[in-house]
Amino acid sequence: MSLTLGVLAFLAASFATFASAAADRVAASPRVEYSVSLESRHEQLVDIEMRVRDWAEPTLQVHMPIWRPGRYEVLESAGGVRSLDAVDASGATLQVEKTEKATWTIATPARGDVTIRYRLHANSINNRTRHVDDTHAFLSGASVFLYCHERRNDPLTVTLRLPEGWRIACGMDAIPSDPSTLTASDYDQLVDSPIEAGIHTTRTLEIEGAPHEFVFWGRTDVVPESLYEEAARIVRVQHALFGSFPHRRYVFMTHIGPGMGGGTEHVNSTIMQAKPTAFDSPKDRRNFLALLSHEFFHTWNVKQFRPEGLKPYRYQRENYTKLLWVAEGTTSYYDELLCVRAGAWKPSHYLESLAKLIEEETTRPGAKVQSLESSSFDSWIKFNKPTPDGVNSTVSFYSKGALVSFMLDAAIRRDSGNAKTLDDLMRLLNQRFPLASPGSYTTADLLAMLRELTGKDYAPFFASYVGGTAPIDATEALATFGLEWKPEESKADDEKPSRAWLGIDVRDAEGTAQVSSVRADGPGAAAGLMVDDQLVALDGFRLRASEMDARLKRLTPGTRVTLTFFRRDALRTVELTAGEKPTQGRKLTRVKEPTPAQKAAYEQWLGQPWEP
Repeated sequence: MSLTLGVLAFLAASFATFASAAADRVAASPRVEYSVSLESRHEQLVDIEMRVRDWAEPTLQVHMPIWRPGRYEVLESAGGVRSLDAVDASGATLQVEKTEKATWTIATPARGDVTIRYRLHANSINNRTRHVDDTHAFLSGASVFLYCHERRNDPLTVTLRLPEGWRIACGMDAIPSDPSTLTASDYDQLVDSPIEAGIHTTRTLEIEGAPHEFVFWGRTDVVPESLYEEAARIVRVQHALFGSFPHRRYVFMTHIGPGMGGGTEHVNSTIMQAKPTAFDSPKDRRNFLALLSHEFFHTWNVKQFRPEGLKPYRYQRENYTKLLWVAEGTTSYYDELLCVRAGAWKPSHYLESLAKLIEEETTRPGAKVQSLESSSFDSWIKFNKPTPDGVNSTVSFYSKGALVSFMLDAAIRRDSGNAKTLDDLMRLLNQRFPLASPGSYTTADLLAMLRELTGKDYAPFFASYVGGTAPIDATEALATFGLEWKPEESKADDEKPSRAWLGIDVRDAEGTAQVSSVRADGPGAAAGLMVDDQLVALDGFRLRASEMDARLKRLTPGTRVTLTFFRRDALRTVELTAGEKPTQGRKLTRVKEPTPAQKAAYEQWLGQPWEP
C-alpha cells in the first residue's frame, strides 16, 4: 500500500471511529427520542412518538415548522397532522390544546418524561416533504418531526420500525449496534437529513477520500451504468474548486417516477427527482447531471456559507434575505459550467444554454419592474407562488441570478487581468463564513471581498444589476471569453427570417388555446386579451394550443390577424397586428481570432481547450 493510500485508509478509519463514537454518545444520552411506525403505510399514514426526557416545566409546547429549508415557501405541514395526544412517564393522559396553527401546548404538572403521539398523512412527494407507500417512506424532517424550542439544540435519536427487507439511506449516522436508530446532534441536523427508507438500489463510490452513496427509488431500471462515473467527475471538479469536502460522507437520493423533477439540498445529502425518461436522450441526461451538480454545489453555497437572514433558521416564520440570487442564482450559474469542466457537457451544449438564458432574461418585461434583491426577499409571496402576471412583474433569482453571476465572473477576470475569478470569491466565502461559525455574509461582505480580490469598487455594478433594474447587456462579458452573438441560420430556404409574435402563452383547455399569460409589451396586451380567454379561431380557422407555433410561423411581423375567443362563455372577436418575436434565435460563437487574454479566459472558465 502506498503512503497516500495508507493515509487515506487511516483517515477513513479515523472518521468511521469518530462517527461511531459520536453516535454512541448521542444514543447514550438523547434528550429527545423519536420513534416512527409504518404499519399504516398502505393508508399513507405515519405514526410517530416523540419522547422529551426530564421535562420540568408546567407546560410543554411543540411545533411543526411552517416551511422547510431549501424551499422558500410556507408549506403548512401541520395541516397533515390527523391526531395528537400526550402522556406522562406513568402513561397518564395529559391535556393538549392547539394554540396556534402549528403549535400544541401540553399541560405537564409532573416532572419527568413526556411522550407526544401523533399520526401524519404522508402523500406529498413532488414537493419533497413526506411520502409513504408499500415500497418506501421518504421523511423530510421539517415536515415530519415536531420540536420544542427549549430542546432544539439537544441530541436526539430517530428509531424506524421498518418492514422486512427495507433499508435506510440518510445523512445521519446509525448506531452501530442498532442500524434502525439514527442519531443527530440537534434538531437542525435532523431537519437537514432527510430519510429514505424502503426498497431501493444503492451504489457507493469513494471519491476524493470520502464515500458518496447513490440511492435510487422508483424506476431504478432506467438508471444507466455510466451515470455513476459522470457524477463522480462532477464531484471531483467541485472538490477541486473548494479544496476539500465539508462532509465525511454524502448521500445522493433520487426518486424516479412520472411527473417528478427538481431537487432539494441538505448539509451532507440531497434529494433529487426525475421522470423515467430522464436518461433516454443525451439532452435529458445532461439536464439530470446539471441538477446533480446544482444540488451538490449547495453543499458549500447555502449549506456551509449562508446569507444574512438564513442563519439560524426560524422555523415558525418566513426567513427573509436579499441574497437568494447568490444562494440559488450563483449555484445555477455553476451547475452547468462545472458539468463542462467535468467533461459531462460539451462547451457547445453550455454555450447554447447560456444563449437561451441571456435572451430570456434580457427580454422579460418583469426585468424592468423587479430587482434581484426584491426577487430574493419576496420569494415567499411571489417566486414560489407564481401568477399569470409573473412574467410582467417579476424576475427569477435563479435564472437572472445566474446571468448576473456570469457577468460578475467576467468582470472579476477583466479587472484582475484574469488572475482572479468568481471561484476565488466562492472560496473566500467558504473560508470566512463556515457553518460552525456564528456569522452569515451580507452584501457589504461581498463588496469588500470583491475589492480585496480586484482592487475595484463593485458598488455601481450591484446598484445596477442586483439592487436595481438596469437593462442587461452581456456583450462585454461575452467578449471577455472571446464570444459574440450571431443570428441563428435558417434551417430551410422558405423559413422566414423573423417570426410573428402575439405576446401571449397558451395551454390546452377543452380543445381551445386558453391564454395562460399576456406579456405587457406584446400585441396581445395592446389588443385587450386577458388570461383565461379561450382562443377558438385564428383568421376564421379553428385554433388549438398545440398548433399555435406552427400557425404563427406562417405569418410575418406586421400581419393583421383576427382572433375569435370566449371570455366567460361570451364569444368575442378582436383584430391585432402581429409583432416581431423578441428572441430571434441568436447563438453564441467564438471569435475567429481571439486575443491571448480571451483564449486564456475561455480555457480557464470552461476547463476545456480552445480548439480550432
